[in-house]
Amino acid sequence: RQAVGRALAGPAVPAETREPPEPRRSDSECSDAAHGTARRQFGRTPSDTASQSAFIKTLIGEDVDEEPPSKGTIRERLFEHMNGTCVETFMGVLILINTIIMYVQLEFEGRKSNSVLERGHGEVPPTAGMTFEVFAHFFTVVFLVELVLKLCYYRGVYFHSAFNVFDFAVVVITTIDLYVVSQVNQTNLNVSFLRTMRMLRLARLFRVVRTMELFQKLRVLMKTIVLSFMSILWSMMILFIFMLVSSLLLCQLLQEYIVESTNDDDTRRWVNHHYGTSTKALYTIFEATFSGCWPNYARPLIDEVSVWYAGFFVLYVTFVVFTLIRIIYALLLKDTLQAAANDADQVVREKMMEQKSLKQKLSDIFAAADASGDGFLNREEFADILAHNKVKTWMGALGVDAQDSEALFDILDDGSAAPGNISWEEFVNGIMRMKG
Repeated sequence: RQAVGRALAGPAVPAETREPPEPRRSDSECSDAAHGTARRQFGRTPSDTASQSAFIKTLIGEDVDEEPPSKGTIRERLFEHMNGTCVETFMGVLILINTIIMYVQLEFEGRKSNSVLERGHGEVPPTAGMTFEVFAHFFTVVFLVELVLKLCYYRGVYFHSAFNVFDFAVVVITTIDLYVVSQVNQTNLNVSFLRTMRMLRLARLFRVVRTMELFQKLRVLMKTIVLSFMSILWSMMILFIFMLVSSLLLCQLLQEYIVESTNDDDTRRWVNHHYGTSTKALYTIFEATFSGCWPNYARPLIDEVSVWYAGFFVLYVTFVVFTLIRIIYALLLKDTLQAAANDADQVVREKMMEQKSLKQKLSDIFAAADASGDGFLNREEFADILAHNKVKTWMGALGVDAQDSEALFDILDDGSAAPGNISWEEFVNGIMRMKG
């Protein structure tokens, strides 16, 4: 046994030649070593990653960049109103009303153009132009005041959002158009400048986009479309390749039929109109793929040219129109849902709504359990509310074990309120901490 043990242990090393044991490093040295490992593996330290991460900026950007308003200033007064939902709801309603008025105004302008074209038919009331002018001044002033107030409150943080930059550009352009360009004598201006001003006036139409801020689902849908842009681009690239190959095949096969003078002239003209060139054939295949009326482009070829074209359209409709497009739909849906799930703003918003709903339900349970109405729960009141099986089941769904009311009472009672009683803050915050 001793011989086997010495053979497994290897030759003995003299004490003077052994390496001294590595000294135990302090916590700071271990942290520096970990940072060095992270720098070697990823090229930056965790602190560098946090400072450059867009995800972190999204979560804490507003808290870091926004300066708290000083007492006794205009910003302090604006703080009480700008952070509330009443102002945003009011502005959202104004935007919707402005959108409706713009719709009605364009309807009247269309009737006015129709009266000129039809020589008097479809005339509009003479006061319509003045009414729309008054509405234009009202909404322009309101949106300009809103912009100034937001700039006074948010300052440079206001331009951190792309939506705010877009809104700023729309408000400035519409204000200049209404109060500067419209007051200039247009007879002294050149045609190119007037054409540019007419194009800038179209910016007021984009104010309708702001209505998406009023509805959460519209914001989520718009953001998921933007996040899934690359998936849409590659999907359209694949479809374009199939449509291009199919259009070139049909164009080449039908050239002989078009130039053959013995064929029917009406059919030759129809074939030439739809498949005469590569561009015509590509657009025809595009309509046949996405419009759903592919029989209108297939049946004349099958009946008048050759029955063998039925085989081509059967394969194309089966593998491209039916199979490929539905696979792309499934992939786009998967990417869209994944993009929505990974969006930091959406995750935070949903979590906050979930916490708000949970806090409201816990408040209702606390109010129902507080039989004395003193704002506290004693052990008897706490045990009575947990005696209901549905309350225990609901607590269990939250991950809170409510079988032992005495143990749960001791956990929630942190001693900040009256001894032997649980306050509303202790109950709600304690359950939410246990849920996680």
